[in-house]
Amino acid sequence: SVYKSIASEIKSSATCLQHGLLNIPDESHSVIKSAAYLLPHLLKKIKDQREFLIVGYSFGSLIAIELARLLEANDFSGQLILIDGAPDQMKCWTNQYLDSTSPEELQNIILLGLLEMYTTINKKTLTLELNKCNTWEEKLKLFHSYFPNEVNVLTTENQKLMYFTVYNHIVAIQNYDISSLPRLKSPITLLKPTFPIVSVTEEDYGLHKVTEGKVQIHYVKGNHITMMDNNKIISAINEEWIEDLNR
Repeated sequence: SVYKSIASEIKSSATCLQHGLLNIPDESHSVIKSAAYLLPHLLKKIKDQREFLIVGYSFGSLIAIELARLLEANDFSGQLILIDGAPDQMKCWTNQYLDSTSPEELQNIILLGLLEMYTTINKKTLTLELNKCNTWEEKLKLFHSYFPNEVNVLTTENQKLMYFTVYNHIVAIQNYDISSLPRLKSPITLLKPTFPIVSVTEEDYGLHKVTEGKVQIHYVKGNHITMMDNNKIISAINEEWIEDLNR
C-alpha cells in the first residue's frame, strides 16, 4: 500500500479503505458505487464522531470526494486532503495517456503500460499479437509470458487481479461525472507535486466545482509517486505546520 510509509507517523486514529477489485468485486468500475459500498464500513469506525478528515491519493481522491458527499448527507462535517487527485485531473490524465476508441484497445493500452513498468517491449509487435487474441484469458496469458523470469514474482491470478483493478479504475474515471451532483460544503486541501503527471489548466484542478468550501493549494517536491515520501505529506495529514507547506 502507498500509505505504508506514512501509516506509523499518523498521530490520530486512522482507517485505511482499499477500493480494488479484491474487496469491491462488483462496484469497482464506479466511483459513486464504490463510495456507497465503503460507507457502512466507515460509519462503524467513526461511531459517535460527527466530524471527519478524509485523505485521498490519486484515484482514491475521487472516492474520498464521494465519501465526503455521503457523510455530509448524513449530517457529518469535515474536510478533505487530496494528494494529487481530482476529477478533472484524472480525466485529463486518462484522455492524454489512455485515449482509446474501443474497450479492446483500452485493454491493450493497459497491458502494454503495465509490461513497460517491468521490462522493455516492442509495442508494435506485441500490439499485433494482442489483437490476435479473442478472449481476456488469451491476452493475460500473453501478458504473463512477456514478464522476465527475474521479476515474474506475481502469480497469473495476481497479475489478472492487478490488470482488472487498473482497468476498472480507468472505466470508473471515464464514467464519473460531477456536473449534476451538489457541491460539497467541506473545505479541501490539495497537495500538488512540483513535477505533475499531466498539465491541468486550472491550478486547483477544478476543485472549485466540487466544493463550496475553501480550496487551499500546496506544492510538495517530487512527482506523483515520490511526493509520498516527502515529510510535508504527513505534516498535512497531522495538521502540523500547514502554513509552511508552500515553502
